Amino acid sequence: MRTSGVSASRRIETARRGKVSSAAGRPFADHLSADALGEAGQVLAPAGIAVIDGLLAVQEVENDPQQETRRNALRHGAEVLQQLDDLRHDILAGRVPEARLRALATTLASRIALATDPDLAVVLEEIHLRAEVELAKLDAAP
Repeated sequence: MRTSGVSASRRIETARRGKVSSAAGRPFADHLSADALGEAGQVLAPAGIAVIDGLLAVQEVENDPQQETRRNALRHGAEVLQQLDDLRHDILAGRVPEARLRALATTLASRIALATDPDLAVVLEEIHLRAEVELAKLDAAP
């Protein structure tokens, strides 16, 4: 079977490769001369670092009373929770040191007055009462 419409192979022409010239007509090495490097300009120190230092200093100096109160409350809360966790470990070990109970009762007594949330104050009072009861039991034991 013969197909029509297909032409014979065409001659492939090769591309002419000539010498590539630079845009300005100068060799590449001439662009690296000292005069060309001087045209680039001086490199300046980054000014952004000084700005960031200033912002950090302002953040450190800025005293937001609400943020400071919250930070203190979180620190005190973590301290009380750590004392309660230590007491829990002591109870699980079968011993309850009187010194730990006294430290917890003292800490709670000072924190109840600082509590701004009424529900938190109630919880702290209940824990304080329980610590005082346990201390009374230890004092009454022979």
